[in-house]
Amino acid sequence: MNKSFLKILMAFGVCVIIHVAGSAQSSQIWKLWYRQPAAEWNEALPVGNGRLGAMVMGGVTEEQIVLNDITLWSGGRQDADSPEAAKYLPEIRRLLLEGKNKEAEDLTIKYFVCLGKGSGRAKGADLPYGSFQVLGTMSMKFDYGAGDMTPRNYRRELDLNNAVSNTVLKSTASDMSGA
Repeated sequence: MNKSFLKILMAFGVCVIIHVAGSAQSSQIWKLWYRQPAAEWNEALPVGNGRLGAMVMGGVTEEQIVLNDITLWSGGRQDADSPEAAKYLPEIRRLLLEGKNKEAEDLTIKYFVCLGKGSGRAKGADLPYGSFQVLGTMSMKFDYGAGDMTPRNYRRELDLNNAVSNTVLKSTASDMSGA
């Protein structure tokens, strides 16, 4: 993927994050948290640095972490830059800020595309550009010894300030309040 296209996507993402954060103080704690493990990949918590990543499911006795790397694609090299894309970015941002997500998505799909066949909307394993491939799934099983393994006071969270995901089982309901 062309570096200028990646810079545009990064700028687009930063603007959305800044808008969502608003004028919040940096001392605020930003966390996403849930009371049950992810049932499917779309519910998992993402961690990574933009090149290497993982989706953490938050299992109690068995954890599944889907791993990925930006370089794992099917297909071959292709010119994926779209020089016209940048001029539509202000309009896409404006639509997002106005809550017109569908219109913003339509513009993105129309103008933020590569010059070639692309990934076939994530179905392009046989196209020249191909599609994203998963590095693998890391499975871990935990044995906590004898006793009732029914999760109580479960909390799965993603700390956005520190880019850390964790899963915690606490002893009392009062432990679940706060952080």
